[in-house]
Amino acid sequence: MIHLHDAAGNQVLVSREDWRTGTLEPMLRAQWDNPDGLYRACVMSLNDGFAGEPILLEAAQRLHAIDNIPERGLTILGIVLSKQRRWASSVHENPPQYDSATNRVNVSFKVEVGPVVTVRAVGAKLSFIPFLANRQMKKLIPIFSEGTVDQDLVDEGQRNLTDYFQKKGYNDVKVTTDYQTKPDQILVVYTIDRGAKHKVDLITFRGNNGISAKELMAQVTVKKSHVWTHGSLSEKLVKQSISNIEALYRDRGYEEVSASAHTVGRSGKTEVNFEITEGPQTIVQNVAVSGNEHIVLEQLTASKGFQLQAGVPFSPRKLANDRNRISATYLDRGYLNADVKATVERQPSDPQHVNITYAITEHQSVRVSEVVYLGQEHTRESLIVKTAHIAPEAPMQRAKLLEMASKCPVHRTLVSEINIQTRLV
Repeated sequence: MIHLHDAAGNQVLVSREDWRTGTLEPMLRAQWDNPDGLYRACVMSLNDGFAGEPILLEAAQRLHAIDNIPERGLTILGIVLSKQRRWASSVHENPPQYDSATNRVNVSFKVEVGPVVTVRAVGAKLSFIPFLANRQMKKLIPIFSEGTVDQDLVDEGQRNLTDYFQKKGYNDVKVTTDYQTKPDQILVVYTIDRGAKHKVDLITFRGNNGISAKELMAQVTVKKSHVWTHGSLSEKLVKQSISNIEALYRDRGYEEVSASAHTVGRSGKTEVNFEITEGPQTIVQNVAVSGNEHIVLEQLTASKGFQLQAGVPFSPRKLANDRNRISATYLDRGYLNADVKATVERQPSDPQHVNITYAITEHQSVRVSEVVYLGQEHTRESLIVKTAHIAPEAPMQRAKLLEMASKCPVHRTLVSEINIQTRLV
């Protein structure tokens, strides 16, 4: 029911069907040449749930054509096109028009209304409850969330549907698409043949001499079946598992590692076998640091020390961590422009041993010359000074400045600004 009030203030109830057939179009037509009135009528119609009516699309196009506030008319038209599933529509900006009399540039847009897009999933059901099935379809098929349609999104929806059923145990699921484009409609149909259900019975590893199966299992996103579940297996999960296994090996110094997976199905049960080719392990031969004139070696990565040291497996992740910790140490000491470059040199006679060098360019040290507090009207300066803990001649520490700004005892509706001026020491 539509709730209205007459001239006397009395509430009047009108059925939605009576409003749609007898009132909606005359109400919109009455404001056809009045942008403000037409905008309000369109918004009211959208709020009342009449977004799918053809007259509302016509009214939104009219508003876009006559509205002196371009973004308002364009927004209403965009909402109506989305609600009517006209996701193949396009918007183009017209060349700006300069008005010399007002010294302003007029901006306008050209909207091409596309056909209605219909998406269906037939065959196997996503859920036996229609509401949940519809919600799951909108979640898996990105055409709905993106508000547009193209072959890439259709293919992504196919992969998502395949992954969804495979995770439920239907490893042999087949999802095919039918993408039909017509002048007045775009039809996308996903046909799902889920096949028989399988249980993930066994997960095995072969070729893992340097890392135990227990450690590798922690990297596997494929899940083995239990009493109350069939397990979880899909192409997406297998690829993620392979990526995780290879990342773990590279972190242990196996730079040339490669992994693959094979699935074998027998009598409703599936085995997943991961084949691993480890390759040689790369070991750190020596770690050197140069350019640290003002900070001793022991303090560069305090308090944990270097993760990469002589004799340990080489790891790109640990190399980046050590470099970042050296940079953080210099920033904390006031060297705001310090530069740290890490290089890896392999032994010509033994490429599985590497030398690591951290070359540091310190640049100048920046210190606090003077601390000035401005703009505080309701907070005592002594309280701000106590909170800030920034003393003259102390090293300039960006982390401490940000921490001070977050703890600044001013009212939350105010904006605190730190104006930093530096001088060379």
